[in-house]
Amino acid sequence: MATVLTPKSCPKSLLHHSIYYTLRFFFILLLFIGFFPATGIFASPEKLSFKWFSWEVIYSLYILFSLCMIFGLALHYQVVVKDSEMDIRHFIFFTTAIISLISFTRLAMKWPKLIKKWCQLDEKLNSIYGYPKYLKLKLQIFVAGWILLIFGEYIALILSKFVLNDTSGAITLQQIMKKRYFYIFSYVPYNTFVLSALGVSLPLVSNYVALFIIDLFIILISITISFRFKQINEVLQQHKNKNSSINFWMTVRKNYSEMGNLFMDINDSISNIVVLSYGSNMIVLINNLGRFISNDVDEHKTIFEIYSFVFLIIRLFLVYFFSARINSESRKPIRILFAVSTEIYNVEIRRWYMQMKLDSIALTGNTLFKITPGLILSICGAIVTYELIFIQFSNPR
Repeated sequence: MATVLTPKSCPKSLLHHSIYYTLRFFFILLLFIGFFPATGIFASPEKLSFKWFSWEVIYSLYILFSLCMIFGLALHYQVVVKDSEMDIRHFIFFTTAIISLISFTRLAMKWPKLIKKWCQLDEKLNSIYGYPKYLKLKLQIFVAGWILLIFGEYIALILSKFVLNDTSGAITLQQIMKKRYFYIFSYVPYNTFVLSALGVSLPLVSNYVALFIIDLFIILISITISFRFKQINEVLQQHKNKNSSINFWMTVRKNYSEMGNLFMDINDSISNIVVLSYGSNMIVLINNLGRFISNDVDEHKTIFEIYSFVFLIIRLFLVYFFSARINSESRKPIRILFAVSTEIYNVEIRRWYMQMKLDSIALTGNTLFKITPGLILSICGAIVTYELIFIQFSNPR
């Protein structure tokens, strides 16, 4: 008997099973650090909007001003004092934090319209495929573990600066702040007012915190999108050898196309953030590898440097893996369609097969590159080549 996919009645509990409610906890975090100045994030998706004259935008502009001021003080300190503690990594902290805040603000302007479209498609797909089970809980656990790793790196940094550096006496907050943000408190007096004024901005320029947030955002978006393509693949796998009606193939193909069109809109909105993430991570990785190869690592910071480098590799792998999953999951139907028997083959299968042959769904960085499983190997090869050249020129005969 032919199998037809028919929408099921959606219970009220499923109305909250959408990407908006799944990722709202993360966007609240972005709002707190000034990265997502959207109004109505605590309400329903219909209430979400972007208003230039709002407290959220004023708060983000204040954070941006603080970051620019910190960057100016650090740049002046390096030009005047030329301290060896200031290296390229510090300026990566600053530029990443500033550019990411601007990029997320631009995303907040487009997000209300985009999230409403996404929720409408979620409601439609929920009635056919259901919502991915425990998706929100899995993402919350993932984010919690990610934040713990960030705190672990910061603790390793503090240990490298104080405990392992034979610092006598009890370590106070004032010592930590003056030691960590020496380029600020060389010009600005240390007091409670200054700490309060720069309370949110200081962590953003510390240890790639802004870059961690960007990477986490890309991973969460990639997971939610790839889950939907995975659901379509599971349905296809179940029915590929069944005498399904043409309406079944038409429905699934349309669902796939709608998901692909939504992804294109999402990709256009976050492509700048993708470029910033991949570009910054590659610069940091090459810089760290160069320092390890040239043995330019302070012995008091060995634990921190090792922890930071291992965490960087883990982050890079996770970002590449989950980003590439969008492409790999979206390409799986082509193998299923190719294996369909002659009795089931119809015009909808042929149309879908040709559509996938001519089009490719993959996260991109401003059309500069596509994130596919093969990109990881290409990047690894480029890094190895760079390091071999670096070793050759740093050790002349």
